[in-house]
Amino acid sequence: MQINYTTATAANIVCGEFPLFVPAHKTTSESLWRVPPHQRCYVWTLSTQTKLIDTLINGYPIPAIVLVQRLTLSPSGAPIMRWEIEDGQQRLTTMYRFVNNEFKINIDNENLYYDELSETLRTRLLNFQVPLIQIVFDPSTSEDDQDSIITDIFVRLQAGTPLSDGDKYHASSKSPVMQNFTIFYEEFNASIIRYIGKIGSTKTRTGLSDICGAIMTLGHQNPHLLRRSFKENYPHLNEPFTHAENIPRFFRTYFELLDRIVPNGKIPKIYGRISTFLGYSVIEYITHQIDESRESFPSPELEWYLKRLVNDREYMPTTFASLSSANRRNNGPESITARLSAIKAAYKQEHTDCTESDGESD
Repeated sequence: MQINYTTATAANIVCGEFPLFVPAHKTTSESLWRVPPHQRCYVWTLSTQTKLIDTLINGYPIPAIVLVQRLTLSPSGAPIMRWEIEDGQQRLTTMYRFVNNEFKINIDNENLYYDELSETLRTRLLNFQVPLIQIVFDPSTSEDDQDSIITDIFVRLQAGTPLSDGDKYHASSKSPVMQNFTIFYEEFNASIIRYIGKIGSTKTRTGLSDICGAIMTLGHQNPHLLRRSFKENYPHLNEPFTHAENIPRFFRTYFELLDRIVPNGKIPKIYGRISTFLGYSVIEYITHQIDESRESFPSPELEWYLKRLVNDREYMPTTFASLSSANRRNNGPESITARLSAIKAAYKQEHTDCTESDGESD
């Protein structure tokens, strides 16, 4: 792998009839710079956009744009060299938007579009030397190895930026968890929309980290992976699943349970959170898979809890009071397991009380 350090003027990158960069939604077959599918959507606020343009006009340094060389074939079979933007899409899109008069910046207490700037300021902006890092793979490097290296680079580059866990999972499109997520989403789409909602479709990839944590737990049959945190599950991200069959088996039973107990009508989208019912269900399922002597999923206790959750989405068994504040609040596997145990204790307590009451009435 070869790494080249170079620069290009802002004018060459985002201006002219054929700019090197155009935003993802305007990319054409002729575009030489592309935003890869695993990148997050454009999310910068107007305040962040104007700050970048002010930085360029003042000549202050900005982080380098990271490009990865990709070779593709044209319809005629001729090779085409393209560059994928692994880091810097937000900056490049902001530059493009500004020179195309899509937002204003404040200059001397006056809000101005790019075309309204003085010639001096436009020249200063367009002559800004944008730092570029070009990553070029040896032709002998397989596409899978390239994808693995690129994912690793992307995650490391974003370590200090506010990417969501869902963004990072989405960027790992070739990992076992995301490949199985795609299969899961296609097979159970109707149930997912009904009980969980559209997963990962918003700018923050809402719900994706919960489902990925559940899929990794099931695929590895390891309850310690039941976490939303990408950082904590990252060491296992590219490990092949040893129990991939658990994923469709579990979710088939899970959605059948919801179909049976959750009434029709407007259903709150609370059944995709590992901090509550989904997490309790995954722990119970995995516990039985590891030790078949344990109660199978779904247990009477879990069904009992679900019925109460249907009536009151904030329902909390009285036995939760005996848990530590951390176990009542946290989303880690230990806390989820502790809350599941408290649910089972509450079920047992309620049914013991009912039995004693029946005996007294006799």
